[in-house]
Formats: sequence, structure tokens, C-alpha cells
Amino acid sequence: MRVATAFTGVAACTAIAAPIAHASSGHRRSGSIRESNCAGTGKHPTWLHVASQNYGITCYGFRGSYSPTTEIGLRAECGGNNWGFLSGTGWVLTFGAGNTYRFVNHAHMDTVAIGGWSGSDSCS
Repeated sequence: MRVATAFTGVAACTAIAAPIAHASSGHRRSGSIRESNCAGTGKHPTWLHVASQNYGITCYGFRGSYSPTTEIGLRAECGGNNWGFLSGTGWVLTFGAGNTYRFVNHAHMDTVAIGGWSGSDSCS
């Protein structure tokens, strides 16, 4: 059941992010997705946490897709209670709900897409 949900979510996120995939100049937003600096402990614990090489930890919440103004060197992610995908030139990484960081080391993340959320998993 969870596998079917993950694949369905990726398909939904792909449809959401299609207009903004691999945008490299200026940020673009689709849906109600929000971005926040999550440097402080306890700040947006259920949101998707993305650790980057140069920008610390950025959090994303709510449904939609977002293309950062600059491509980010992705080092790790924690899904919180969200599911969706992260992508860059030549790679796509799906994520699901969880409360631990997954180290991934991908260069040039240019799209964040959240298809939805459920449960109460949080990142610390």
C-alpha cells in the first residue's frame, strides 16, 4: 500500500513540477509550497528539511513545487511528514515521510516538489 502511494505521489509531483523542471534562473513557485530557513531547533519540524553545502538547512512545507534562485548542492534530506521528489540536472530523488536525515550528496538541486503529507513524523 505504501509503495503504491509513493509511486502515485511521484506521478502527481511530476505533473505539478513539469512547468518548472530544471529552471536555472530565478525562482518559480507552483501551488502553496513555502520555504523557510530552519537553522533554529524546533522550527517547522514536520516540513521537508534539505541540508545543502552552502546554505545550511532550508525547510519546505505545503503542497507544490519550487525552484530555488540558485542551484543548491544537496547533501542530505529529511522528509518530515511529506512525500515528493527533489531533482537536478541528471538526477531525481524521491522522498517520503521520515524522521532521520538521509545523506545523498547530489549536485545542483533545482527543483523541490511536495505532493502531500500525512502523519506526524518530524526532523530534529
